Amino acid sequence: MATDDRLLNATAIAQLPAECMQTIKLKPQKAARWIWFADQPVYTIWSANREHVDVPTPLDWIGEGALITRVDGAVSWRALSAGGCTFLDACADDLLLDLAIEKSIAVEPSLDVGAVLSSLVSAGVFTARGHDHFLS
Repeated sequence: MATDDRLLNATAIAQLPAECMQTIKLKPQKAARWIWFADQPVYTIWSANREHVDVPTPLDWIGEGALITRVDGAVSWRALSAGGCTFLDACADDLLLDLAIEKSIAVEPSLDVGAVLSSLVSAGVFTARGHDHFLS
């Protein structure tokens, strides 16, 4: 197994002044994977299977996304909205933070960007490479 990337520190990110959003890029770590399924409840079905529980009935046939990460050798997964997946796609495409936020809100206008960013940082999605002052 490849070594885990060093991760961003959530406290330091939360204290960033607003003007930093135009100069900072967040890069997903190598072990983070995400995908959006526009028309299928793939995350609900997959996580029920993974956790050995019954798939909910009735099953809402709606789009869902999934995020899988590995931190300190432990794999975790969680649901991710269309806006969250778009945000990570933009970060992986090396866009500045403010542009990544714009793209995610265009896809999901009601997106709570602060909550999504907090959730992604706490899940260990972002590497600290190039951001030594954000190391956890």
